[in-house]
Amino acid sequence: MILEEAGSPGAVRFRRLASDGKVVGRRMLRLPVADLTEAVVVKQIELYRSRNTSIPASQYRKALYRPKYLPAIRSARVTAGGQLWVLTNAERQDGRVWMVFDRDGQHRLTVTAPATISILETTGDTVYAADLDPDGIASLVRFRLR
Repeated sequence: MILEEAGSPGAVRFRRLASDGKVVGRRMLRLPVADLTEAVVVKQIELYRSRNTSIPASQYRKALYRPKYLPAIRSARVTAGGQLWVLTNAERQDGRVWMVFDRDGQHRLTVTAPATISILETTGDTVYAADLDPDGIASLVRFRLR
């Protein structure tokens, strides 16, 4: 599968490839759009500064390219069953938004999971994920989709 942003915010071109590399399916996906807020910028500057404190925050701010929107896709994962799980940059109060597509690019469901969750695999209605505790230690968790 190939995903690429397609011009307008939230538009993503989806292409499914055969084992020989030929395109066997195409679809435009519409994902939620998230504004690049000042809070996001400050958080990124703090992250960069935590790795190199010798550079003042003002220098990071000057060098930072600031588009109007965040990229539509934060992360993507293809499961053994051929589902595409897309972690969007849209966030809700109760967690991050994952959109699930079948192998043909049809939207099947939307899942909201805590920000500490990283999807590893799914089988049927069961999801396996890594969950980070406050100390950054991962635990394997399993939950069922409703």
